[in-house]
Amino acid sequence: MQHATIGVLRALVTRRTLSQSMHSCTALYSVAFARSLAPADLMKEPWTGWREASCMPDRCFCEAAQAGAVRQPANTVSSGAFLIVALLVVHRSRDAAAWRFAAATLLVGVGSAFFHASLTFWGQTADVLGMYLVATFLLLESLSRRRTWTAARQNTLYLVVNVALLALLVGLPALRRYAFGALVLAIVWSEWTNRRRGVLTAPLRLFATAIGVLAFGFGVWILDITHLLCAPTSLWQGHALWHVCGAVSAWLAYRYMGDELGTQNSELSTRYSVLGTR
Repeated sequence: MQHATIGVLRALVTRRTLSQSMHSCTALYSVAFARSLAPADLMKEPWTGWREASCMPDRCFCEAAQAGAVRQPANTVSSGAFLIVALLVVHRSRDAAAWRFAAATLLVGVGSAFFHASLTFWGQTADVLGMYLVATFLLLESLSRRRTWTAARQNTLYLVVNVALLALLVGLPALRRYAFGALVLAIVWSEWTNRRRGVLTAPLRLFATAIGVLAFGFGVWILDITHLLCAPTSLWQGHALWHVCGAVSAWLAYRYMGDELGTQNSELSTRYSVLGTR
């Protein structure tokens, strides 16, 4: 079972797959940018017949849903912030953990762009699943510092937890945001527990900044979805700022694992090297 799991994960995070996904993602953002400049009648309606997102018809944030291939241009283009993070991660480090985290952030960007371009249920699913993959990566890394997990066990946990979250996401989509919030709180609790038990003593600067940026973005997210701060036809959208804040927070959290934890995090690559993506 563990060898099969490792094989699946190896296939998911190969450099070729990640590179191809980045090219596809770039193409999607180019279409979104073109859509923001083009009249609606020049674009087709490719999403007709697709199952609508749970937020439809009037709860898909402030930006007005337009006709055409890219229904929310600003929110779609801003999803590219996660593509930048994926590129930064693999530029900084080429070990297996870096490729895993880059693949997760890339899926957030692609999924978010797909969701806001289409406002479909499957776009919504891809968007939130990427968020789960990033959050569970960080949570399991935090938990692993006070446990003696093998690489195979941690990989298996990562796969099983995210399959369960995907089932919840598809079966009970109304709980998707609560599940993500619970994961973020679990990460904070785990890091606090690590410090209380003396497992970690490195400075918290980057981690605290990551949480602060995410909290600020969440505040903007609330203002946007409640229409308290809203200009539906503007290219300047609060939810787009949430995307940027989320990407910055993910980058800072990744930096925290590698920089401020120093030698305490030196086993990170070792645990993932079994995937064979070096």
